[in-house]
Amino acid sequence: MPNERLAHVVEDDQAMRDSLAMLLDEARYKVRAYAAAEDLLAVGAAIEPGCVISDVRMPGMDGLALLQHLRVNGLAVPVILITGYGDIPMAVTAMKAGAIDFLEKPFKSNSLLTAVETAFRFRAGNADAEDAEAAWRRVEKLTSREHEVLDHLAAGRSNNEVAAKLGISPRSVELYRAHIIEKTEAKSLPDLVRLWLATRPSARPNIPDDRARPAASWQVRRVEEYIEANWDKPITIEELAHKTGVGVRNIFITFGKARGRTPMAFLRSVRLQHARRMLQAPNEQTSVTAVGLTCGFHNAGHFARYYRQAFNELPSTTLYNAKGTSRWQKT
Repeated sequence: MPNERLAHVVEDDQAMRDSLAMLLDEARYKVRAYAAAEDLLAVGAAIEPGCVISDVRMPGMDGLALLQHLRVNGLAVPVILITGYGDIPMAVTAMKAGAIDFLEKPFKSNSLLTAVETAFRFRAGNADAEDAEAAWRRVEKLTSREHEVLDHLAAGRSNNEVAAKLGISPRSVELYRAHIIEKTEAKSLPDLVRLWLATRPSARPNIPDDRARPAASWQVRRVEEYIEANWDKPITIEELAHKTGVGVRNIFITFGKARGRTPMAFLRSVRLQHARRMLQAPNEQTSVTAVGLTCGFHNAGHFARYYRQAFNELPSTTLYNAKGTSRWQKT
């Protein structure tokens, strides 16, 4: 129950600190408030179990330094950072360091309460797989160029820096950014960074804790077996639930804990392996488009991007090299 969970509020501004404490108390969380990061650290291991909501800009140790200190010392507590002076580089730094969320003032009460709930779901191990799959569904709407722009923005680069990297105008970057935010339904640039990180678990460290990753359960093995046997057919998460007798929520949670990714990400990797084998052993009719469609990739741009992420080269490069060494290649 929420009233059994502890929220630590770290904020040097007393009015803001009192306001946050009141909001969380009304939401039935147990609240402890501190005027400085050093005051929080003084309680030591009593920080756990709980979550931390901290301002970024404070006298003495700031919010980012507090986050880093908690991680270095192995304290398994999720952290939400809030600031009135946020920017993309700061959001990237915070979330790559392990922050659960990064909120810009002024924010709506529901935004903070949602972030706190996510923090406790993260502690319980129930957030990663579900959030990653939802994030993938949102970013898959983007074009290849929009993905490139997003990668640079999420790396903390300015519009001018992105423009220079991609050989386009800063105005074009602004337009791409607007399209990305519209398509992904991101509420802000920090929200966009959070979305980007959710699709790249390796870019974001796990909160240290003493939970060992469980061995693959029968549910996980059943899902994998079904995917490997039916990779060339349309597969939805609902179909996996029906065919394997495992609930959608349990698929995400169990698969995520055992494999560190979602079932649909596993399906994608299986299809990419088949695509690579087809491209490495082509005939005269083999084309990248045909292979992509056969392997369930109906968007050529997405196919190329996923393939490059998996094998560090484009599918066209694999096919070109394979044809160049085949016996039927013309000289």
